[in-house]
Amino acid sequence: MESKHKEIIGTSTRIVQSLSFAGYLVREQDLTALDHTLTSLPVFTTPQNADIRPSYLAFYSNGDTCRFRTVAELLAHPNTEPEIITGLEITAGSAREEQANVLLEPDGDVTIDIAGPSQIAEGAAHKLRGRLQSLNQEYPWAARFFVLNSRFRRFTSVVSAFALLFLAFFVAFYIYARFVGVDVDPKLLPQGMSYYQEVEKAINSPDLGDKLNVLLRGHYEHFINVTDFLAKYRARIGYCVTAFVVLFVVSWVSRRLVRYYPSLSLLLIESRPW
Repeated sequence: MESKHKEIIGTSTRIVQSLSFAGYLVREQDLTALDHTLTSLPVFTTPQNADIRPSYLAFYSNGDTCRFRTVAELLAHPNTEPEIITGLEITAGSAREEQANVLLEPDGDVTIDIAGPSQIAEGAAHKLRGRLQSLNQEYPWAARFFVLNSRFRRFTSVVSAFALLFLAFFVAFYIYARFVGVDVDPKLLPQGMSYYQEVEKAINSPDLGDKLNVLLRGHYEHFINVTDFLAKYRARIGYCVTAFVVLFVVSWVSRRLVRYYPSLSLLLIESRPW
């Protein structure tokens, strides 16, 4: 998905463009090429931007941040556990009217924020967008949906939680019924609408015993034999266990499949929205 916003700042135009990738990889050669693209953008015409040197703000998995003055400094910094780079903000230009920012986020979102002379800002943004598009990984739809889709994982987590909650509820009812439930003769239990026919006969019958029997049977209207109750709840417990196991296996497999996607030693950022 892409979105674009444009505003006029004096004689300059500011363009903010958002790109959303299922996943992207930023390797050493990619970052070097991106640094060169930023340095050569035609929007920088003011004297203070004559010698553009993009700076880099790295976001680490442990919550720390670190700013590097050049791409060489960033590449020289070790990118190993526990300090894995999960995001990167690149800033080029010092003048507010002529500046380019690129934000690479770990959820697959990439934001371009560029300001410069109106007549060339659009072309510069297009050039930068083309460079960033090369980072996009064209994963198959199945991988995007089952492995990289954060909504799918949240859905499985929520449904698993509900399945576990219902399982606990059904097990509690099952145990309670085992201790307090009783069985009666099934013939005494009202069978659908036929009970009301028996009521009609009892009303028309002169026999007081028939009337009393029908009246007493009315108390069984919502009664369920404990044997039937336990059978029903065993089935429900089975459904919940099956649903939970299936969702757990799907979630486990989804997370394990992640490791089969490219992860190179020169990799700086491996963006997959999990």
